[in-house]
Amino acid sequence: MYGSVYKENHNQLRSLVIYTVSFFIIWFLYVLFGSQYLWVKINNPLLHKTLNIILKLIIFPLPVILYLKYYDYVNFITFLKLNTNPKKGLPYILVLVVFGTFVYLTAQHFLFKNIGFNPFFDIFLWVNGVLLVGFTEELVFRGFILLSTMDSC
Repeated sequence: MYGSVYKENHNQLRSLVIYTVSFFIIWFLYVLFGSQYLWVKINNPLLHKTLNIILKLIIFPLPVILYLKYYDYVNFITFLKLNTNPKKGLPYILVLVVFGTFVYLTAQHFLFKNIGFNPFFDIFLWVNGVLLVGFTEELVFRGFILLSTMDSC
C-alpha cells in the first residue's frame, strides 16, 4: 500500500522537476535570444512590446494550464485556488500598498534626497512590469510549483 503511494508521489515529483527545468530553460532562451531576435526582425517598438506580452502569457501560464488539465486531470482554477473570494484580502492589500509606498518614499528621501514617483510612465511598463508579472509569476511559482510540491511530499 505505501509502496504505490510512494511511487505515485515520486512520479509526480519527477514530472514536476522536469516541468520546472524545462520552464527555466525555455524562459532563459527566450530572454537571452528570442526577445532580441524579435527586435531585429520587427524593429517596431509597439509591436515588439505587444509580442513580448503575448509570449510571456504563452510561456508562463499556458504550460501550467495544459499540465494540470492533461497530466493531472484537474481543473486549474480549482487547483490554483483562483475561485476563492478575493474581497477578503482587499483590506490587507490596501494596507500593504500604503505601507510599501511610505517605505519607498521615505527611503528615497533619506537615501537620495529626492522623491521620485511617476505613475504616468509607459503603459507597457504598467502592464508588463506590474500587472502581468504579478499574475504570471505568482501563478507559476506560488500557485503551481509550490502547491504541486506540497501535494507530492
